[in-house]
Amino acid sequence: MKRATPCRARGHILLTLLLLTVATTALALNWLPSENGQMQRRLRQQEQFAVLREALIARAVNDDNRPGSLPCPAPNPEVNGTAPLLAGQNCPQRLDGVPWSTLKIRPPHDASHTPWYYLIAPGLQDSESSQPIHSDHPSGLVSALEALPVGNIAAVLIAPGPALPGQQRPSVDPAAYSEVVLSQQSDGVHFALSGQSNDQLYLIHRDEILRPVERRVLRSVLRCLDEHARYSGGQIPWAAPLVSAQRHGQVACTFGRVPATQPVGSLTQLAQETAASLQQAAPGEARQAACSRAGNLLHSTKQALTPLMQLAGTCQAGMLSAEKAAPLVNALREALDSFGLASSAQRQQLLHLQDGFASGTGAAALLVELDAYCGSLQAQLSALQQRREAASSQWAQCVSQPAPLINALSLLSPPGTSSAAARWPMVWGAAACDFLRDESSWWARNEWADMIFYRFAPVGVGSGEWPQIAGYGPVERLVIAAGAARPGQHRPGFDFGDYLEGSHAAAGAALFFREQVDGNDQIAF
Repeated sequence: MKRATPCRARGHILLTLLLLTVATTALALNWLPSENGQMQRRLRQQEQFAVLREALIARAVNDDNRPGSLPCPAPNPEVNGTAPLLAGQNCPQRLDGVPWSTLKIRPPHDASHTPWYYLIAPGLQDSESSQPIHSDHPSGLVSALEALPVGNIAAVLIAPGPALPGQQRPSVDPAAYSEVVLSQQSDGVHFALSGQSNDQLYLIHRDEILRPVERRVLRSVLRCLDEHARYSGGQIPWAAPLVSAQRHGQVACTFGRVPATQPVGSLTQLAQETAASLQQAAPGEARQAACSRAGNLLHSTKQALTPLMQLAGTCQAGMLSAEKAAPLVNALREALDSFGLASSAQRQQLLHLQDGFASGTGAAALLVELDAYCGSLQAQLSALQQRREAASSQWAQCVSQPAPLINALSLLSPPGTSSAAARWPMVWGAAACDFLRDESSWWARNEWADMIFYRFAPVGVGSGEWPQIAGYGPVERLVIAAGAARPGQHRPGFDFGDYLEGSHAAAGAALFFREQVDGNDQIAF
């Protein structure tokens, strides 16, 4: 038997290694295109998600009805990308196709060329049932997935992948595409995946939607304050202290919420100043601002007159007992002081009635006196209401023909002597502030007034006393949005620390930061 020589043995080994190398290389060459293809598909899918995410955020930010709201999912996204109308107060389907036509994008498809699907949070529907939509409002959508146990999700974008056994496509049934299952729980709608699933889920958190919305709100408020000051001698309105739940502006308050009322000289003074600004305003932006201010004055006068006329209408001796009359007199006095629509003699008579009912004597005579007082007050308020309506009838032609409105405003004062108003409804001086005046606007309906603060330097104050922006310098005014409540913050609250963080939380805060190390406040200046 011949033995293999060492050289011949080494040759066999080299040949074997060569064959293994060739085989391995062949396998690698077959595998690489597949792996590269999968990676490219995943990257394209991530890019597609980024497009969808940005489109949904843009829709939420730019919505003039309810900023922060999202469109309803679209049925049958293969052929229809239009968000449907609400069914009552809710979307017809919480989970359906991406409304690509409504979002003004091309029909989106995942890596398997299947249309993307979309799950909307119930708290972010474009519906009255979702109000208020702001940074503290729960989204109502919670992940029940073990790998993603998180709440306050705004939306879930779903790449369904190829059809699984039992799924018949095309179909109008979302279950033919997605294996996401929903369940209603006490803290909102929970979502999970059924047993076998090839869905790929991409989450959009509430903050990803509402942080950009906060910036939109900040810009709106800042523009309003600037435009108001521009046509009001440079003066920004006094802010409302945090302790004022009704947001009454207070003299010398330079850090607080956007006010609903303002201390003013009197209605007569307001009407004279407004008429003078119209008289002096040149055609163009200045006149438009003056006309807007006039409209706001007429609106605020209606806001003042409505509750007063209701109170005066109930002051009838035949309908009131002394027990019911006493709180009514108190309410009348407070309202007349707030709006400055009583003369000195009228206020003295109310004090007399107030003291009389408090003493508990002579109730019958006091009721007769109250009846006469309220009859006189009702006639006075009705006369003022007629003057307001006469001025309002001239407002529509204010920009082209301001003279009739100027004449009507000169008569807009209560008969007798009006007095200082402690809480006159806010008269904004520019059209940029109309969203603050309108009770049906997105600002009011979504309660943004609770989340927005501003700080300013009054006219005449040197720049050394202006608020400071770290890394920027002094500014005359700035606006702050309080983000979602953080641990330890209690809302509603009466302390800045319940809304703002760091140096911003001080009542006399002077230093503000564009970026916080440990906080979620946003500022605009």
